[in-house]
Amino acid sequence: NARFLAVLADRLHAARARLAELYAYPDTEPGEYR
Repeated sequence: NARFLAVLADRLHAARARLAELYAYPDTEPGEYR
């Protein structure tokens, strides 16, 4: 199912972006700049 794959890819991209944010700001808590 193409839609399922699209949603899966979107979630993977979001998870990667969140991980990148955490690694980019190792000294601050996530809730500090949200």
